[in-house]
Amino acid sequence: MPEVTIQLMFDWVFALDTAVAYLASAIGNQPGRHCLVPRIGDGCCQREDSPWYPTTRLFRQPSIGDWDSVITRVQQALSAWIENRTR
Repeated sequence: MPEVTIQLMFDWVFALDTAVAYLASAIGNQPGRHCLVPRIGDGCCQREDSPWYPTTRLFRQPSIGDWDSVITRVQQALSAWIENRTR
């Protein structure tokens, strides 16, 4: 099954690999639901959004190796999204 077809089945796409992340962001079929989890120092500014992919939210490490805070922010975002869907 092609990667695009698989990604269209999901509300959220988490990626550490840039090819998967760029594809999910480029599809952008569900605003605000595609998430990229890059490592710090990937060459982009320290933002939570992307000027190139407006539907992508970036969860960045505040410091190298600090995945705990990233996972906490992802959990909070998913919880808020689930809460909004059930209303």
